[in-house]
Amino acid sequence: MRRVLVSFVLMSCVLSVCRTQRVLADGDCFSNKELQRAFNQGSAAEKSGRMIDAFEAYGTGRSKFSCEGNNAVAAEAEAGWKRVGKRQGDEQERRGRLYSGRAIFAGTLATGAGGPASNKDAQDAGAFEWFEASENFADADRVMVELARSKPESLETFEIVRGHFQQRKGNAESLKKYFNYAVAPGEQADLEVMASENGMAALEREDKAFNRKEFNPLTDKMMPVEASMSDLKVARQWFSQFNDPKGAKVIERARKRGDGLFQDDQEPRSLQEAMGYYELAKDSEKMSATRAKADRLGDAETQKGELMKAINYYQIAGDSEKQKALTARLKTDTEQQKDGIINSDKKKEQFKKDQENLEKELGF
Repeated sequence: MRRVLVSFVLMSCVLSVCRTQRVLADGDCFSNKELQRAFNQGSAAEKSGRMIDAFEAYGTGRSKFSCEGNNAVAAEAEAGWKRVGKRQGDEQERRGRLYSGRAIFAGTLATGAGGPASNKDAQDAGAFEWFEASENFADADRVMVELARSKPESLETFEIVRGHFQQRKGNAESLKKYFNYAVAPGEQADLEVMASENGMAALEREDKAFNRKEFNPLTDKMMPVEASMSDLKVARQWFSQFNDPKGAKVIERARKRGDGLFQDDQEPRSLQEAMGYYELAKDSEKMSATRAKADRLGDAETQKGELMKAINYYQIAGDSEKQKALTARLKTDTEQQKDGIINSDKKKEQFKKDQENLEKELGF
């Protein structure tokens, strides 16, 4: 799934400042007549309700410079362009289409290249894309926060929103210089609260999940452990969005779960699950202790002749040599047992035949 946040600030540069640089660099410019025509097309399209056409035409007409010098209709076209973008964004917001991930490019009508009818991105754009493309940045930021709130448990959506505001932060100087715009200070604070609350909610779910006692035969794991691990990973992702210090709670919880399972000396599964928690906590010392204990228990099970159990312990310990040796031994023992059963059956069959022959000879 394509989830790449488009750099709309750079796109705005292409539509305004960068276009001026291109005109000055190579002389490829629009005449006053072309710009006036584009503005007229935009005005007519807006009046008739053809908003994508209007946005395209105004986008061309807003160029600050023409081949002859200053563009006389630049200010009016700029106002129309922003107005149409705002109107389109408001309409998409009303419909609940906040974000699509499709950039909107304008300004092709005067040259005859492409055209609005082929602008699929504009047709599919959400509120954010229209606000951002028309430099209605405050509305764009507001809709992004609204997007996060509309899907409060979606990490994927939240990361799109966070990425947007990170981009804003990186472009803060340019936004202020060229657009006299600064992000409202409360926007990121709201997101930080949201991420922190979602992280705590995941920890609460984990606590409830771990205390259930169910077994999943398909994965050979206790279902509470599977759910617990999943919730801890989700909590860690939420806390990591803004480096929330509450992330330490995930480490603490994972160690606690691992320590409880580590105490079990009867089942390899317990040590395997303990290892998973210690890996989540990135606790190399406890991981080493778990491998050492698994190796010792593997030796003990080997002495008792519990070869399969021992193999499982050696797998946890990462002792491939002992694991291979026991696997080969188990295979040999299994084949010998099979041969013994076959030989026993053959002896029974021969005894039965001998008995039948003897009965015939005796006339029974």
